[in-house]
Amino acid sequence: CRRDGEGAALWVDTFASASGAWRGATRLDDDGCPPALAAAGDGRAVVVWQRRGPAGLQASRFDGSSGNWDEPSPLSGADGEARSPRIAVDPAGNVVTVFTRARPDGNGAGLWAIRSPR
Repeated sequence: CRRDGEGAALWVDTFASASGAWRGATRLDDDGCPPALAAAGDGRAVVVWQRRGPAGLQASRFDGSSGNWDEPSPLSGADGEARSPRIAVDPAGNVVTVFTRARPDGNGAGLWAIRSPR
């Protein structure tokens, strides 16, 4: 995250092993911290972050073959109450995101998980 006059912007950069150079930073979000990143052995990666307000958790996927990041999208079930995301990618390429969120009954927070297929 890089703080600017507006908030905490989320930037990503990728290393191209074929050329031995960084590709250059890409701004994914104007208000996204703290990020969590997981990478697969085939060059794909996923970053998840928390936005302020009702947007909740957002995610973007990196395609190692094209070198492009997808447009950010909200994680289903991770509304504005979602906090502290952590992420992992299993050997099959499935993504699991865990986070804390207020319990529906209002009694504290609980641990939630979302599994996204490749």
